[in-house]
Amino acid sequence: MQADLVRQELARILESEQFKNAPRQRRLLTYLVEEFLAGRADEIKQSTIGVGVFDREPDWDPKLDSIVRTEATKLRRRLDEYYSQPGMASECRIWFPKGGYVPAVQTTAESGSTGQRSRKLQYVVACLALLLPSAWIAWKLWQPVERPRAVPLRISSDLGMVDFPTVSRSGEWVAYSSNQNGGQRDLYVKHVNGNRAIRLTSDPAEDIDAEFSPDGSEIAFTRLNVGVFTVQSTGGKERLVFRNAICPHYSPNGKWIVFDAHVGNRNPAAVNSGRMYLANRTTGELKPVCEEFASAHGPIWTPDGNHLLFLGGKSPDATSGMVPLDWWVTGIDRCNAVPTGFTDLLSSAPKDSSSTWPRKPDPYPRFFRNDEVMFYEQFPQVHHWKVKISTSNWRIQGTPQRLKYDAAGINHVALSGDHMVVQQMYLKGLVYGFDLDEERAKLRDKSAKELVSRLDGLQWLSLSAGAHKVAYTLYKASQNVTEVLNLKDNSVQEVATGNASGWPVVSRDGGTVFLHLKQEDGKLHLVGHNIATGVRKEFCTSCQLGDQTEDHQWLIVAKTENKSSEVATISRTTGEYLPLLVDHEMQFLTPAISREGNWLAFRRSRRPDVRGTSQIWVSRIQNGKAAPRSEWIAITQPGEHRSPIWSGRGKVLYFLAGDTGPVLGQMLKPKSKLPIGEPIQVIAEAVGQNHIANLGVVYRGYDLRDGLLAVPAIYRLGTLWLVDARSSW
Repeated sequence: MQADLVRQELARILESEQFKNAPRQRRLLTYLVEEFLAGRADEIKQSTIGVGVFDREPDWDPKLDSIVRTEATKLRRRLDEYYSQPGMASECRIWFPKGGYVPAVQTTAESGSTGQRSRKLQYVVACLALLLPSAWIAWKLWQPVERPRAVPLRISSDLGMVDFPTVSRSGEWVAYSSNQNGGQRDLYVKHVNGNRAIRLTSDPAEDIDAEFSPDGSEIAFTRLNVGVFTVQSTGGKERLVFRNAICPHYSPNGKWIVFDAHVGNRNPAAVNSGRMYLANRTTGELKPVCEEFASAHGPIWTPDGNHLLFLGGKSPDATSGMVPLDWWVTGIDRCNAVPTGFTDLLSSAPKDSSSTWPRKPDPYPRFFRNDEVMFYEQFPQVHHWKVKISTSNWRIQGTPQRLKYDAAGINHVALSGDHMVVQQMYLKGLVYGFDLDEERAKLRDKSAKELVSRLDGLQWLSLSAGAHKVAYTLYKASQNVTEVLNLKDNSVQEVATGNASGWPVVSRDGGTVFLHLKQEDGKLHLVGHNIATGVRKEFCTSCQLGDQTEDHQWLIVAKTENKSSEVATISRTTGEYLPLLVDHEMQFLTPAISREGNWLAFRRSRRPDVRGTSQIWVSRIQNGKAAPRSEWIAITQPGEHRSPIWSGRGKVLYFLAGDTGPVLGQMLKPKSKLPIGEPIQVIAEAVGQNHIANLGVVYRGYDLRDGLLAVPAIYRLGTLWLVDARSSW
């Protein structure tokens, strides 16, 4: 089958009456045919089509969005109309076997067969379309890459965090760190046109900061808290270059590896916190660079290969004892370092220049290309900047400029010649549901059900009665967004944006979401948002909703203002405010009431909230008041415990062991509520059973309702893209 013949047929189809006014089907057909011809048929699936054709996010869910199936059906229909025209004759014919997205091709000779033979032949062609690309890819793995590329090329789709990428000087290979197999990050190498990555390392320590040698035969990398190593690009035994070292870089001629040997304190301004060394790749000779500097970090090579650019300082300040830092350039044969003036440049930022000047740059130089050096800005978001340096006197020239290929989510960037690989990092927020035996603090099933999946950070969740609705807060586009998901029909409703600071609590009947909104007075206002009508009702200021009574009529809040802290009930209908507890020394947080309404659990800590002072207590409620302090029951010792929740019959009190869990369950005596034994860890083992790479631990909130334990978690994911540095730098 000739690719030119197929592309000619594709062009005729796209210009036909059936397709010329159908942009989505044109784009879909072109993508599928070109992917097939490129040998990537086994990568053609709904998830990749959604990203590559319909601009969906990298981890969109085809189960919730049917655009690929819908457009594929329309595409088949238009192809049928095209080929059914009177007098239609073509040297080849493009079609799609039912149930798949991989195209099949018939030539004129093949289409001339009739009957059973023709049908068998079509079947064989379709099967070959699925099987042959694997062999094609294996061959293609070793072929040179066409340059330049007009559009970014996605080169990784691993599950888990993919970061610290590097690209070979030929632009054909990338190496990166990934925890796709769970646990720590290991080193992988992959051809940019291949679909299989080769795992190079498998050590318990983290392997990062990889870089190819100039000829691509070797990779140097950092093993965190161990040292700098090298390994062959095709795999094999690792070689230790230097202990307690980081950030290796090959010289342009491949003779040397320069690295940063750090000593204890990683603050680059601390005296003796870093030293630079050169390692000869042939002889193993180690040569210190600029030993007289009080601090020297992050060396990179200048393009001529005869100098090093690094962050450092010669001597500490007499008053502070810290080392004033700058970028310096030195030769490799002797220390003749000269300052570049980078620090002076950053301190000269004009007023109101937040969008045109790096606000909080990472001080290390990253890459030197021609006469420009790239560096990072780390806060509030990662951005990539470049600045010119004179190669005659090594002084900074002009002002910083943002890289052209700089966008939200782009984190690590690696450069080699005209090739640049960028890492796009994003968060995936999920809510997992576990089937829990509430009164025994034991999971009935250790596997988790995925209730919510969003491509954003997710926290602060709440369940309605019967676990029919779940409310949660996302962090996206630099603001909080609160949503409510109906688990019956998977419909999602956005109820608050911008000033929603978190803690959405859905009412027991699922009709209202209670929000904590920060208003112009700087205080949090507890507001009830009617999901059906959008009407809002305010209940109190400077208070936190912890729970609701079982009859839906009363809210249980903690209110801290001025010199007192209270736990109180608020009527949903009249707004009546009735204090249950008052404390003038400590503060109350996250109160929870038992189903019968006669026991109150709460968190108590110092004011302001001091870490290590939180303690979970239980108090009996009689005649609308809690018991006196002397009758409270301590459930935990002072620590980081928070967010108590009662089981249905009050036999177990659940709580988080810190900001991020795990969830613990404390068995209680039925009548006195005195603790029985030690707390039981509920979910840690279950999460491990899911074998999910880079699963975040419990994150800011959980909920329990009618046997469903809902736990939020966060993935940090990374995708790699190959771009042309000439147009992206």
